Amino acid sequence: MLEGVSRRTAIELCRRLEIPLRIEAVPASRLERCDEVFLTSTGGGILPIAKVDGRPLPGFPGAVSTRLQRAYWALHDEPQHRDEVDYRP
Repeated sequence: MLEGVSRRTAIELCRRLEIPLRIEAVPASRLERCDEVFLTSTGGGILPIAKVDGRPLPGFPGAVSTRLQRAYWALHDEPQHRDEVDYRP
């Protein structure tokens, strides 16, 4: 796991949205018992995971993943999180 910008943004969004957060190593065997799982990436933002080891996760996409995903992309509308690019020659 990389401790990159997208991961940090997800952590900040959890705090902003008052979503309980605990940062710790999680063995793959625990993922099978989760109600929902997501990962973060620069290109995709927050990506809900549909299956773990072929087992569908209940309620995909989950409420927390959906809320974080919407908040992540909404950051693009906040002026402090974007730089306008002038493509004119």
